Amino acid sequence: MENREELHRSQIHVRVELSPKEFVLVNLLFMWVSYPRLVIIGISSLVVGLYAWAIIGWNSVLFLTFLPTIALAVCIASILLQAKKKNHAYRQPRVYTLSQEGVYMESATMKQQYAWIAIRGIKKIKGYYYLLLGINAAHVLPEKNFPDRASLEQFHSFIQAVPKQKKTSFFTRLRKIFFYIFVVLIFIGIFSNLFSR
Repeated sequence: MENREELHRSQIHVRVELSPKEFVLVNLLFMWVSYPRLVIIGISSLVVGLYAWAIIGWNSVLFLTFLPTIALAVCIASILLQAKKKNHAYRQPRVYTLSQEGVYMESATMKQQYAWIAIRGIKKIKGYYYLLLGINAAHVLPEKNFPDRASLEQFHSFIQAVPKQKKTSFFTRLRKIFFYIFVVLIFIGIFSNLFSR
């Protein structure tokens, strides 16, 4: 009996129900965390494309400059549409049970369980804890939804006990550098083509 009570005390129950406004905020922050390159390139291509349009006028090649901006706009529109849907699966009330073993999530339509080792990372942004499951999947725990300060400290002790995952390898970082160089070369090619006419 004592063991069962101790197990219950070592669990934290967090109820999460996001309002439409919170849902949009959480997803935009998650987009920044997961796809910072898309956000930066999307905004940069908008600024550069508008500047080129003002200087030389519309050109069919100029459309290519706006492709990253269009991709970013589609992502944002998708988030806004999901926020407007009532009873959307991502906005359903959820109860998270956090323990030393991991995270258990239950809602009206789904139940999921993850060991701490399966969670790829935990980021805190503007009062929200993102339990990252992959590049485009995460569970969000608002800091304000923790029952009390002791529960929040216990949550911190759970995540500090998780073994740290390996840092990205040299080749992964090198691949990212080549990606940035490739994008810059594409922009240079587009603009050299635009301004040479």
